This record gives sequence, C-alpha cells and structure tokens, in this order.
Amino acid sequence: MLANNSQRLRNNVCQRQGHMMEKDKKASTDTETILMALDQISQTIDVMTSVVGRLRNHLQDQESTRRNDNSSAVVAAEGSSTVH
Repeated sequence: MLANNSQRLRNNVCQRQGHMMEKDKKASTDTETILMALDQISQTIDVMTSVVGRLRNHLQDQESTRRNDNSSAVVAAEGSSTVH
C-alpha cells in the first residue's frame, strides 16, 4: 500500500510538472508571438512614417512650384503692360 501511494504521488508530481512545462511552453510561444507582432507593428509604423514624410515633401514641393509659377506669371504680366 505504501509503495502504491508513493507511486501515485510520483505520478501526480510528474503530471503536474508536465502540465507546468506545457504551460511554460505555451506562455513562451505566446510571448514569442506577441513580440513578433510588436516587431511587425513597429516596422509598419516606420514604413507609414516614411510614406507620410515623402507625401509631405511632395506636397510642399508642389506648393513651392505653384508659388514660383504664379510669381513668374505676375512678373511677366507686369512686364508686358508697359506703355508705349
């Protein structure tokens, strides 16, 4: 009977350790998955930040070009209105 109880105790301990190891593996896998997702989110944010910066620069360049074209048109119009 004592040997039987001892065996049951060992079995219970082994089962608990096995269950805990499975939980640890799952927690480790969950942690790895979360870290990979966070890395992907970070990379996505970096790319989007770059895209927004490039769009901003493009719009500023267009606005600058538009202003220069308007200034040139005004100067040309003023130059052509000379009285003869």
